[in-house]
Amino acid sequence: MRAGDDLKNGIYWKKRFAALEHEQHKKDEAYIKDLGQQFRMASARMEADIEKWYYRLAENNDITYTAAKKLLKANELEEFHWTVEDYIQKGKENGINQKWMKELENASARVHINRLQIIKLQVRQEAELLFQKYGDGVEGHLKKAYSDRFYRTAYEVARGCGVGHHLARIDEGRIRMVLEKPWAQDGANFSDRIWANKVKLVQVLHTELSQHVIRGSDPYQAVQAISKKMDVSKNRASTLVYTESAAIAAAAQRDCFNELDIGEFEIVATLDSLTSDLCRNMDGKHFSMKDYEVGVTAPPFHPNCRSVACPYFDDEFSEGGKRAARGEDGKTHYVPADMTYKEWQRSFVDGGESGLHNAESDGTMKKRLEVKELDKLKQSGMTETEYQEYLYLINRHSNEDVTRLYSEFGDMPSSVVKMADRGAYSSSQKTIKYDMPPQRHMDNGVSKYSTLAHEYGHAFDDLGSFRGLHYNEIDTLNNKVKIGSGALKVFKRVPSSSDEFLVALRKDKEQLRKTFKGARNDILSTGATNGVQDALRGFFGSRNVEVIWGHEESYYNRTFNKFIKGFGKEKEFGEALKELGIDASNSSKRKNACRIYETASETWANIMSAETCQGEELEAVKKYLPNAYAALLEIIGKVGGK
Repeated sequence: MRAGDDLKNGIYWKKRFAALEHEQHKKDEAYIKDLGQQFRMASARMEADIEKWYYRLAENNDITYTAAKKLLKANELEEFHWTVEDYIQKGKENGINQKWMKELENASARVHINRLQIIKLQVRQEAELLFQKYGDGVEGHLKKAYSDRFYRTAYEVARGCGVGHHLARIDEGRIRMVLEKPWAQDGANFSDRIWANKVKLVQVLHTELSQHVIRGSDPYQAVQAISKKMDVSKNRASTLVYTESAAIAAAAQRDCFNELDIGEFEIVATLDSLTSDLCRNMDGKHFSMKDYEVGVTAPPFHPNCRSVACPYFDDEFSEGGKRAARGEDGKTHYVPADMTYKEWQRSFVDGGESGLHNAESDGTMKKRLEVKELDKLKQSGMTETEYQEYLYLINRHSNEDVTRLYSEFGDMPSSVVKMADRGAYSSSQKTIKYDMPPQRHMDNGVSKYSTLAHEYGHAFDDLGSFRGLHYNEIDTLNNKVKIGSGALKVFKRVPSSSDEFLVALRKDKEQLRKTFKGARNDILSTGATNGVQDALRGFFGSRNVEVIWGHEESYYNRTFNKFIKGFGKEKEFGEALKELGIDASNSSKRKNACRIYETASETWANIMSAETCQGEELEAVKKYLPNAYAALLEIIGKVGGK
């Protein structure tokens, strides 16, 4: 629940931002689990190296410091050189710091080197490899923690307030600046701490090795001691991840609050037996954003801190509240309470408009229309995933008129059936049959649900009702061309045959007549122009324009052949065309004039499909059928009339 008492007393904010912290903690745990495995593997390699060289120190089964200080024999020195070459190669592959690489090269150049030095070098090498991978991994983890918390914070504020803010994508440089800036009083950033831990670990391991050799300890004791020191370092690394992750998340939250103009923040502590006295005392305190300082007024306050900051408002929010933010387009956008994070990100970060609602003149929020269920489609034979994808597409469409069409007429067909390699709408039976395009067509720009949306377009043209359309042309034709008693109407009064759509379609036809030759290669280069190519066939015939997609000649000529010519009505049809101002001086012209009505039906369905699925097909329609597209949008904006 977004509005009401939860917002007034801050419960909503406390719950949501505590949940954000919990989510980040789980991500930290998953990363630390992987980090622990890295430490264990490095420890195992160290132990193997120690055992290998430790036994070479023995004289008469006794470990002595004197033996350890002996110089390498010729074969051992040669073996050491091979090892160094391998180390240097690993260093190049893993980006190990050049200072250590230089030390390795210098060591390999020395003729006089003892066995204990070799063990220390090998242990150091494993530590360098481990901490290089550890440092890179932590950096990647913290970068993601920053961007996740920044965007998630903005999303929760948008859901809570009901108002969305357009945000620029966070660039790499911005995150790096935050990572490099120290947040604690010691003046160290995460990289400094990792480097310091590495130096400390190497020093401790080297000291342990020297002491065990001096004491003459057996290999098992030495290995066990190294393992314990590695565990300590691993635990220290885990603490660093938790703490640095909390700090970077807090910095992201601070930056987001500032960008959203939030004036105050409140501390929310996890209250249980593990809560520190500091966090317990900070719980519930609120501060001005100008006083936001990680480690002082904002968490983390100590290592492994679980406290979190959330927005603090001294005013009230309610559904339809007036607090609003202007988008980059100058509009005020409200955010539905049930808007998902991915939907929000597409709208406010990626720049899409799907899911956004503009403010009404009185400042209240428009309630978004949703299609609860398309029963016929659900039973059509498509998978549950496909059904949910299509329903989501309709419910979150940027054009709410599309959602309204499906809401009012989506279940009016008598049946919807998924087929193989077939799509059709039957006006007499009110049935939709559709298929899914093969992958090669989708790779070439055809939308996955192109055919389904196309056949639904035919259904809306047949079953839908729209306000304010005019049918002077169709009525004139039907008044002249009467079949039998006149009860059978040759030309249907549907949106695609309205005067508004036919006028727009003929404008596109004339433009394409002039531009097709120059645009042909562009049109034929992609399957996304399938609807445009189909219109070209309808306009001019397959003999006059060579295209890949589209209905056959017999389809576009069926009305003329079956009803006009078949019933001997060419004379009446010609008279009606002449009355409408359309050239019908011979049979060929009358036949071509009749094609426009079949073409209009198919073009309507093709544009409806492109508008529903968006993508490349819609861009092609906007480019080559702009007038018909504009007319369709205006018509479906009048859905629901008679």
